[in-house]
Order: sequence, then structure tokens, then C-alpha cells
Amino acid sequence: MNINEEFKMKFNQLDQICKKLYPKYPKGFDALRQFAYSLESNNKSTLLNIIKARNINTHDDTNIISFNRDSIKFLQGLIDGANRRLHNGLDNKIDANLENLRTKNLKIMGSKFNYVISKYSFLSRSELENIKTDLFLYIEKEKRAKTLELIKKYYFDFINFVKLIEKRPSVKRARSEKKAISLENAKTKAINDIEQMFIGVISETTLFNVLIRNNAKALKKSAITSIGRAKSFYEIETILEEYEDKFDSLDY
Repeated sequence: MNINEEFKMKFNQLDQICKKLYPKYPKGFDALRQFAYSLESNNKSTLLNIIKARNINTHDDTNIISFNRDSIKFLQGLIDGANRRLHNGLDNKIDANLENLRTKNLKIMGSKFNYVISKYSFLSRSELENIKTDLFLYIEKEKRAKTLELIKKYYFDFINFVKLIEKRPSVKRARSEKKAISLENAKTKAINDIEQMFIGVISETTLFNVLIRNNAKALKKSAITSIGRAKSFYEIETILEEYEDKFDSLDY
């Protein structure tokens, strides 16, 4: 799709939204013009000029008028603003640049919202719902902000809120509990590995090889005790490597 085709698509999209906003003006670009009259000065004059240029482009086979990427960006901002007005019933003035910034911010906020919910899924349901509620509040404020200052403010408030989630006592507590459970699971697996090392020695020795069997039992007991005292995953890994060597060194 070339730029002119993309422009026409965006123009027609805005035109259809405006017909919904101004149902009393179903003919031609009358609804678009009514929408233009509701805009601030620069946006108003720019859209009215675009409507004129679009008319000339439509009825002139020479294609003497073409459109650039800035005109498409301008229309996209108006589309986003018109859509928000259509669905939220907002009566605030629409500015294409502000709407483009708002849309950009909302996309980032939506992406970070999904990331946060996934990242902190280990929290309790109530705690996660509290975080969701706060994030939704910032997103809704961003959608309804009427000035550049507020659009920037609610976005940065949202970002700062996300950054501070990790410092919440409930998050620290949940992470500690999660780590403790993971450490216990790692210990259980490590003890099973020691058991397998012990069984390997026993299966390779006869009942009369009492010394080797006793040494293997002592190693198993010592390893299990060491694993039980381990405070980190690294300690557990080190213990396993150490006792794997010790079991391998048993002369049987």
C-alpha cells in the first residue's frame, strides 16, 4: 500500500467515525467539516484544507496533489481522538499531536500492564487485583486527560508505580516464600540424587563388602545433612558435585 492509498484509507476511516458523531450530516464530507469546526485553530484549518485537497485529488485524474506521512499521522491522531469521543462521550477539544502521544503512551501502558500481571502472578489473588485496579486507574486517567501536562503526568505516574511494585512488602514477602519453596524442592531433588548415588554403589557391591557399604551409608547420611543445612541453590549444587566425586572414589 503506497502513501496515497494509506491516506485515503485513513481519511475514509475518519469520515465514517464523523458520520457516527454527527448523524445529521450523512452527505459528502459534511460530517467531517462539522468535526473540523470542533477542533482547535491549527487542527481545524489543517483538516479543512485536507478535505479540500482530498476533493481535488478525487476528481482530478492528473494526481497533481499527493499526500505525505505527516498527513497520515495527523489523520491518525484525529481518528484516535474521534474514537475516544465516540465511545467515551468526551466533549474536550481534540488535538492530533496530543492524541498521537496519548495513543503511544496507552500502547506502552497496555504492554507493561500485561507484563506486570504475568511477572507478579505468584502474588495472592487479592494483592494482584489491587495492583490491577491501580494500573487500570492510571490507564483510565490517561484516556480522559484533557491537556498535554496531564497526558504526560498520568503516563509517568503509571511508569513510576510499576517501578515501585517490587519494593512492596507483600511482594518481598511473596518472593521470599517462593524462593523458600523452590529451595526446598531443590533440596528434595538433591537428596533423591544422593539416594541414587548410594543405590548405585550398593548395587555394585556384595553383601560381604561391609566396609564399602558402611562408607556409602556414611556418605549418604553426611550428604543429606549438608543438603538440609544449605542456604542457597549454589550450595546445593556444590554439595552434589562434592559427594558425586566421593561416591565415585569408593573402591568397589
